[in-house]
Amino acid sequence: MGGTSNNLNIKVNDEKLEQVDSLKYLGIWFDPLLTWESHITKISAKISQRLGIIRRIRSALPQKTANMLVTSMVLPIFDYGDIIWSNCTQKFLSKLQILQNRAGRIILNCHPHTPSAKVRQTLEWYSLIERHNFHICSMMYKCYHGTVPPYMLHCFTPVSNIHNYNTRFSKTNNVYIKPAQNNYALRKFVNRGGKLWNSLPITIKQTTNFQNFKKIYRDSVIHDC
Repeated sequence: MGGTSNNLNIKVNDEKLEQVDSLKYLGIWFDPLLTWESHITKISAKISQRLGIIRRIRSALPQKTANMLVTSMVLPIFDYGDIIWSNCTQKFLSKLQILQNRAGRIILNCHPHTPSAKVRQTLEWYSLIERHNFHICSMMYKCYHGTVPPYMLHCFTPVSNIHNYNTRFSKTNNVYIKPAQNNYALRKFVNRGGKLWNSLPITIKQTTNFQNFKKIYRDSVIHDC
């Protein structure tokens, strides 16, 4: 990773603040340009370490126990904060997908060249992209239905609030997406989340129960991919 983009001289109470290339906050590593390279590197190392431990004892474990260990010790690392950092480059996402594939092969104790799609199908897993999109849409559901903290309620405006008349636009349960002025804006949660939400079938968006939403999403969206 490159160094900090600028050398800053900031003081608080006459004490100069240290300038760093990355900073961990609430379990997520931030870098100056929000590429998430530091975060992906850190969690990849943690995942690899834990998979290595499980792999070394795999021969002594039933498949059910191996699955339980990966589910409890590894998969949460992939998921934590992914709504924030999953807008990283395809290069970093591919790196994590390789690790998820490795985790699945360890559970099944199968050949290293077993097709990843077959591994996920056997374990009934979703790819990381599918998991990311599911988490984003789940958060969008909460935003749309007002079950998030107040600061997030102002991130999205229902199209029905803009189209006051009884038109086909007002009945879509879509949210208004401001035109993105640059690539950074395209990567923001309000843009990515809004587009994913608007792409969902209206029957899913109109679900009044969150648990039902998640079930219908999995059955209707992921299984149709």
